[in-house]
Amino acid sequence: MFTLPTSGIIGQTSLALPAPFNIMGVTYPLGDANVLIPAEQAEIAMATTQFNQIIRNIAASKNLAVADMNDILNQLVSGLRAPDGQIYTANYFSGEANLNTVLFSLDGVHPNARGYAFVANEIIKVINQHYKAHLPLLNVSEYPGPKIVTSNN
Repeated sequence: MFTLPTSGIIGQTSLALPAPFNIMGVTYPLGDANVLIPAEQAEIAMATTQFNQIIRNIAASKNLAVADMNDILNQLVSGLRAPDGQIYTANYFSGEANLNTVLFSLDGVHPNARGYAFVANEIIKVINQHYKAHLPLLNVSEYPGPKIVTSNN
């Protein structure tokens, strides 16, 4: 697993190395600062779980609703079924065939407008349940998915 800043390093030429072994992440391995090893990934997961539990405990002590964003974003990644039966996913690698069902922007990290509509609905559900409110859910199909353009003109 790569750290986010690694995208600016992969494929770059290092002047300190002889060609053709000077292309970072291609012909020359990335350094430890750019890669999360399994032990580091486990440590991050444990810290995330502990932090989220602290948030839940504090919210419960004050009778506040909590939308578990970690869980919601994991649902976006694994795919969701909308009330109309449509399944939405994070898979934008299939090209134009499934773009209308993709929940993430083309950076692969942030949700697109449709993905954020799903996030908003999950937050609305928590508010409605906890506070006995009746906020209406969004119709996610009204929000755009990713759009691939062929040029920057």
